Amino acid sequence: MLKYCGVEFEDKMYPVTGEPGAWDKTSWTDVKESLGFEYPNLPYMQDGDTKISETVAIMKYIAKKWDPTLLGNTAAELARAEMLFAQVYDMKGKATLPAYMGGKEVDDLKDDIADSVNPILAKFVEATQNSKWLAGETLTWVDFYYAELIEYMDTVLDGRITAEFPATRDYLERF
Repeated sequence: MLKYCGVEFEDKMYPVTGEPGAWDKTSWTDVKESLGFEYPNLPYMQDGDTKISETVAIMKYIAKKWDPTLLGNTAAELARAEMLFAQVYDMKGKATLPAYMGGKEVDDLKDDIADSVNPILAKFVEATQNSKWLAGETLTWVDFYYAELIEYMDTVLDGRITAEFPATRDYLERF
């Protein structure tokens, strides 16, 4: 979103090392409490004296500050973006939670992820089929969140998302 809005920024990364299941995250955990954030978490953003963590808070801040149309051009678009975010967030939880549960390799999780995500995605694709963007004709912050999720799921599921739901491929190309 920052790039889309033409804002220069530093993309600070905290590398992890080690083996799956035994990741060493000390590059982050050793510094997070010293950064001065109320709720230190990744991602975070600092804009002058403003310090924000949590993806959605950051996305809405960027929209409000640098391109308010990303919040929606109308009250209806704003409300639809918020409503659809709840569905996208539910999908994200179902797509990522299995990885946090442990005990299975990624390849063993793929069918579980697809089984839990596909019904939500099918309804979502149907609900948004008549819109250029999720909330309507205006690109909004939730489109960035959704596009990242579709790319993530399609990567993890070896292209199954865009193959089974061609509208997601069309959406990503448009995005």
